[in-house]
Amino acid sequence: MIYTVFIDLDDTLLNREKKISEETLNALRRFQMLGNHIVFATARSRQLHGLQECVKTITPYFIFHNGGEIVSNGKTIFQGFFSKEETERIGRYLTAKQIKAAVILDDAYYANYDAPAIWGQIRNYTYTSFEDAEFQAPKFSVLLDDQSQTREFDVLNDLARITFIDNHTGAILAPKNVSKGAAVRIMLDRLFFEGKSIFIGNDYNDLSGFEECDMKVAVANAEPAVLDRADRIIGSNNEDGVARFLNDLCVV
Repeated sequence: MIYTVFIDLDDTLLNREKKISEETLNALRRFQMLGNHIVFATARSRQLHGLQECVKTITPYFIFHNGGEIVSNGKTIFQGFFSKEETERIGRYLTAKQIKAAVILDDAYYANYDAPAIWGQIRNYTYTSFEDAEFQAPKFSVLLDDQSQTREFDVLNDLARITFIDNHTGAILAPKNVSKGAAVRIMLDRLFFEGKSIFIGNDYNDLSGFEECDMKVAVANAEPAVLDRADRIIGSNNEDGVARFLNDLCVV
C-alpha cells in the first residue's frame, strides 16, 4: 500500500521546542524511502521562520497559509489570497472594531497591534491600520481579547472563511474557497493518484483536511473536537506520536 500523509506542523509534528526530534526525522525519511508521500500542511508562510532547516528538505510538497498556497518541488501550483481591496476592507474593519489582527507574508509581518510585546521578537514587523494596503493577505491571524468579539465577524462572511482555533482565543480568516481541506483535494487530484490518504492534525483548522482523506489521525494533545472526529488517536507531539504511527504503517 502506498500512502500520502498530510501532516500539520505546530503541536502535531513539532514538539514543545518547535523541533522535529531525531526519531521523528528518521521515521519520516524511512517512510518516504518506501515510496510513500509526505505533505506538510501548515498555517505558516513558506519561509518557515524559526524552524530547523531540515524541515524544508524532508519533502518537496507543502501546503502553506492554511491552504492559501500549495508548493510542489519549489513551484507554486496554487495561490488563493485576498485581493488588495479585500485585504484593506477586512483589515480596516478589524482595526475599527479593535480586534487584533496580523497578516504574515514570506518577508513581512503586518499587525494592527504591538505583536512583539505578545509574541516576542518578530522579523520584519510593521504596525499598520491596513489603510491603503499594498499587499495581498493569504489570511488574517486574529487574537481575540473576548469571545464576544466573534459576533463582529458576521459582516465578513461574504468574503472570508472563519475558523476558530486555540479554544476560541484566536481565529483564522481566509478567502472563502481556501482551507487545508481544499488544498488537500487539489493535491490529491493533481499529484497523487494512488494509495491511501491520511491527515494528521491537532487543531480546528485541521478538520477540513480530515474530511478529504481516507483516514483521520489526531495526536493525543489535539483539541476535543479533533479527537472526536479522528479514526485513530496517536501519541502526542512530545512523544514522537507521528514517528511511531508512520513506523507502524511501514510494518503493516
